[in-house]
Amino acid sequence: MGRPIAITLALLTLMAMAGCAQEQRATTQVPAGAAITVYGPDGEAALKKDIAGMSGDPLLAAMQEGDIAIETAQYSFGAYIKSIAGISQDEKHYIAIYVDGNYSQKGISDLRLGDGSLIEFRLEEIKPA
Repeated sequence: MGRPIAITLALLTLMAMAGCAQEQRATTQVPAGAAITVYGPDGEAALKKDIAGMSGDPLLAAMQEGDIAIETAQYSFGAYIKSIAGISQDEKHYIAIYVDGNYSQKGISDLRLGDGSLIEFRLEEIKPA
């Protein structure tokens, strides 16, 4: 009867230790950065700037700390970019985010340093569905 209890305790101890090891890895941060480029309506770069921080840091906060002028509006789904580096959205255009050349599936509130090394903001036309 004592042997099954000992085996159970040993298994529980191993599972607890494994959980701690995974948690420790998840919180380890390393230096990270991104090259930010903002394109104007003419397709020319209005701003190019490198920002730095730690992997996992919110991109929006890193940009603000890097003195990139960005205006957002808060909604239930997160922040919406109204203007960045003097480039503003309007009724016919929005500011799209590209990560390493690909249209981002995340909004500015969900992007983190380390998600990509090249972050582009492009003024794009709103096309009817």
